[in-house]
Amino acid sequence: LRLLAPSCSLLKVSMAATATPIQPAACAAAAAAAATVAAPSKLSFDPARRQVFAIGNEAADVDSLVSAYAMAELLDGPEIQGVALAQISREEFRLRGDALALFRDAGVELNADGTPVRLCFWDEVCRETISSLASRSLVLTDHNKMTAQAAEIFDGRVEHILDHHVNTNSHPQAQAEIVEDLGSACTLVVEQFFKKNTPISRQLGTLLA
Repeated sequence: LRLLAPSCSLLKVSMAATATPIQPAACAAAAAAAATVAAPSKLSFDPARRQVFAIGNEAADVDSLVSAYAMAELLDGPEIQGVALAQISREEFRLRGDALALFRDAGVELNADGTPVRLCFWDEVCRETISSLASRSLVLTDHNKMTAQAAEIFDGRVEHILDHHVNTNSHPQAQAEIVEDLGSACTLVVEQFFKKNTPISRQLGTLLA
C-alpha cells in the first residue's frame, strides 16, 4: 500500500506536461529515496513492553511531528515501547516538503517514500489492535486537549502533556508541562532529555534545533 517516491526523470516528464517548473528540492528528495529502506515497516507492538504513544496536534506541523517523534525516542527502552504517531496520513506527510527535507537532512532512517521509519501515521492505525493494549497510554505534544479521533482510543489515558499553547485543563490526571510563552513544544522535549540525563543524538539534535 506504500507508494515509492518518483525519480527525478519522471518528475520532469510530469511537470513538463503541465508547464510548471520542477523544484530542485523535489529532485533531491527523490534521489535521496534511492538509498533508503525499501518499504515502510508495519505498525507492530512488543508484548513484553508497555506502549506509550507520543502524538502531536492534528495540524501536524513540523513542531508537532518532531516533538512527538523525539519524545517517542526518549521513552523507548527495555520497559516502554515509544511509538510516534502523526494525526495525518502517510500520503499527506509526503506533501509536506519542509518535514520531508528536515527528516532527510537529519539523517534519520527513511522509507523509500521519504517518510521516517519510526513515525506511524493515522491512516495505518488499527483501532481494535491499539484498544486491546491494556496498558497503553498517551503523551500529547504541541497541544493539550485530545482530538476526537484520539479520544476514541485513548480516552482517560493521557499521562503527560508537553505544550506551549493556552491550557485547556482537559486532562487533569496528566502530568502537564505547559509553558505558554515558549516558541515551540520541541523546547520542552529537549528539557525532558536533560531531566533524564539522556544524550541527544546528532539526528535528534538536528530535528530539535
